[in-house]
Amino acid sequence: MRTFLYVIVPALLAGIAQCMYMPIAAAPNTVTTMTSLGPAVGTVTAAGAVKYVVRYASTPVRWGAPAVERVFLPANISNPSAMPPVCPQDGYSPGQYSEDCLFLVLYVPPNTRPSSSLPMLMWIHGGTNIMGSASNPGLDGSNLAIATQSIVAVVQYRLGVLGFLPPFTPGAVTNPAIHDLIAALQFLHTAGPSLGGSTARVTIAGQSSGAGLVRTLLGTPSASQYFARAWLHSDPMNYGLLPPASLAPFQQETYANISSPLTASVADLLTAYDNTLYTLEQPFDLVGLEGPRPVVDGQLVQYYMQPFATSYAPSNRLLPQQVKAIVLTTVSAEAGPADYANPAFATPLPYAAFLPVLESVLGEPRAGLVANSSYYADPAAENNPSGGDIRSLGVEVGTDYLWRCSNYAFARAYSALGAKVYVGEFQAGALYPDNDSPQAVADFCTDTPSTVCHEDDIYILFGTTPSPNSGQTALTRELQGRYKQWVLDGVPGGDWRGVQGSVVGARILGGQGDGGLVAAGACDPAFWGKQVDFDYQAYSS
Repeated sequence: MRTFLYVIVPALLAGIAQCMYMPIAAAPNTVTTMTSLGPAVGTVTAAGAVKYVVRYASTPVRWGAPAVERVFLPANISNPSAMPPVCPQDGYSPGQYSEDCLFLVLYVPPNTRPSSSLPMLMWIHGGTNIMGSASNPGLDGSNLAIATQSIVAVVQYRLGVLGFLPPFTPGAVTNPAIHDLIAALQFLHTAGPSLGGSTARVTIAGQSSGAGLVRTLLGTPSASQYFARAWLHSDPMNYGLLPPASLAPFQQETYANISSPLTASVADLLTAYDNTLYTLEQPFDLVGLEGPRPVVDGQLVQYYMQPFATSYAPSNRLLPQQVKAIVLTTVSAEAGPADYANPAFATPLPYAAFLPVLESVLGEPRAGLVANSSYYADPAAENNPSGGDIRSLGVEVGTDYLWRCSNYAFARAYSALGAKVYVGEFQAGALYPDNDSPQAVADFCTDTPSTVCHEDDIYILFGTTPSPNSGQTALTRELQGRYKQWVLDGVPGGDWRGVQGSVVGARILGGQGDGGLVAAGACDPAFWGKQVDFDYQAYSS
């Protein structure tokens, strides 16, 4: 029966419809379109876009390579508007998640036909590779699709233990999550044209760990044919991709007491993985606090996508010679939520605490180099070591180290290979729900209009800010306009200059400085990455 569904039915439908647009009688607020993979039933969103929730692949065996679907299968046949089940992760009961979670949520502008040949944009959600879904707050792609006149596809992929830490079992592949994302792109190439999409204008974009997966795809030659350009929001490039051996301790710890990983319950796997992260995740380690993530296996993922060689990343495995146009954006206070969630940041920290705080994260000699640098000097505090408040200085260091300066270093190196690279920084945003608590985080992230915390650019991009003010509305209009140009022709606006040599020229997005350039500061190429190592340089295993 499965062979019949996968082979004969699509062939018959394709032969009859020949990929033509064929509206079929449907219930109110639904749209049924005949595609090369069979009928696609969508629903009209409040904004007027058509939403299709579709399975793009299935996994015949746990940790196995995904099989791309050859029929258009909704998540819920009786309710086409229903969002898909989330991939297994903490915070959900077993009845709320499913291993059958490889779905795309497609948002198509109204009045789109196969001949429209619209760009397609695949969004990869963040969540430290262990959480998140297409149902994350603000990821309704309706407004973004309409504003950019593109088909927006929000993708789900395997997470955590199921997506990034396969055991050595029959059928298991390295980097299951990357296999998933490639399968999603392959599905878009097959189904997208019937919905009005152009396979020649596919953009991939993502935020945080999702941006890290975009970067991974840039270093995966077999994925290159499926997309033309990329936009990376808040990629914590400091952590880097991993050599396979670095995951061995995590695999040993996770599966030590699981006799049969292929048949173990998902709940047991999640618990074992959580215990492993608690036991093994730490600073001063290559895997670090970011945890397991894609590995450069030399078969699927072939490049480390970092500018500096290390003991495990030789120079010929850093960056591919075939490059694509990219945009790299960060926000002004990336590290704010992580820092202010720490109880130590609940009250002012005197200058005397600066070096100990740095030592707890960077270790020596890096902490001393940063503390003594003129880039992070605070003369007033230095004259009063027991007074002052270095918390904002701590956020600045964290933002530079994990995000901004590591992005700048990558931008320079990738641009040197001939890629068009554009860099920007959000200095206005909209508070994301993750930053609502604890109160210290919410207070910091709303302290000034230019304080933009990690994730606070998501609502702005998708046009989903609850009760936006005039500045947020204007920034959404600007950003979506730039995205429209980007997905169409690879230029995020004629007034945004690209990286030129060592000059990054990061454009300010939003706020009073909108349109100006961000001062490089400690992201001078002679400091971070040269005088002070990023984590991927400092640790070899």
